[in-house]
Amino acid sequence: MELKTARGRLFLFIALLVALPLINYELKIIQSGKLDGVAPKPEFAPFSLENWWDGKFQEQRNTYFNDSIGFRPDLVRVNNQIDYWLFRKINANTIILGSDDYLFGSKYIDEYNGLGYIGDTAIMDACYKMKKVQDTLAKLGKTFVFVTSPSKPYFFSEKIPEYLQRREPHKTTYWAYEHFADSLQINKIDFNAWFKKIKDTSTHVLMTRQGIHWSVYGGMLAADSMIKYIEHARGINMPHLHLTKFNYSDDPHPPDADLGSILNMIYPMTKEKLTYPEYEYVENGPVQKPKTIYIGDSFLWLWNEDQLMRKTSIGWEFWYYNNTIWSDSVAEAHMYEYKWKESMMKADCIVLMYTPFNFNIVGARDGFVNKAYGYFYPSSKP
Repeated sequence: MELKTARGRLFLFIALLVALPLINYELKIIQSGKLDGVAPKPEFAPFSLENWWDGKFQEQRNTYFNDSIGFRPDLVRVNNQIDYWLFRKINANTIILGSDDYLFGSKYIDEYNGLGYIGDTAIMDACYKMKKVQDTLAKLGKTFVFVTSPSKPYFFSEKIPEYLQRREPHKTTYWAYEHFADSLQINKIDFNAWFKKIKDTSTHVLMTRQGIHWSVYGGMLAADSMIKYIEHARGINMPHLHLTKFNYSDDPHPPDADLGSILNMIYPMTKEKLTYPEYEYVENGPVQKPKTIYIGDSFLWLWNEDQLMRKTSIGWEFWYYNNTIWSDSVAEAHMYEYKWKESMMKADCIVLMYTPFNFNIVGARDGFVNKAYGYFYPSSKP
């Protein structure tokens, strides 16, 4: 075929276009940006007769080459962008696209709709044990508080897709825990209800369209409330979080687009004016910094990021999902090898904080409440 003709030049262009991914795979001319929320690239499987005959070798090699082809991240982003523009379709498991481009975690909506509800008996049992642990810690001069971080489906219920709106009355894990905790007079802070209450009067975004956690500003607002709660409960003066300047941006900082980033698109779905305060911790007069253990899920990371734990507590610890022990952003140990009882007995405050989706962890067999109850009341049934 003559390359001087239009047909020849078109053939050459198409051939080069098709060959580019293979060329880039071999020569690594251009390094594509990594995809967010994607499993690590599979290893290059070695050949063996066993793997060959059962088909594992072929399957692993196919997966490896598919995930390693040149420009794959860029092609994925182009595909995702086109699907969204043309069909309002997002290609991310467990993420739901609501109205006005609000993103939700599907399991958070399930909890909001009462799915997976474990029943009154199990939740009452967990709250009973929590109350007993709280009272025992109080006799030892320690403060326990059960904290509920906000859940996006409760905060933006009007943005949930119509087909996921549950109309009939139903119980939720969140409602049951709050109801029984109130009845037993468990020390608690319900940020889920409070954020919903101040949503329409707040001049700053408390939860973002593309995030699953509270916003950077929302987390700081909650941190300030947490300080004041512990101050009042223990009758002490602690360092205070002081916001010195408000900066605004429509380019979300982590974690304000932690769901949006997983969509792996070229352009952001939407923009909103977000608040990123400058801040400091002020000590007015003599202060006390109680040794505090924070136990809970990923909502606590922002309190670590904005230095709440470091600036207001001495010897603080973060027990992430009551599984790994963190201190100063370093994983110190796993719970199964950690002397958690000794650490608990040295603490002044214990903050147990989960978002409603994770409330089933509160009463779990290996959760803090059940283990602490078993420690204080060893003769009781687990």
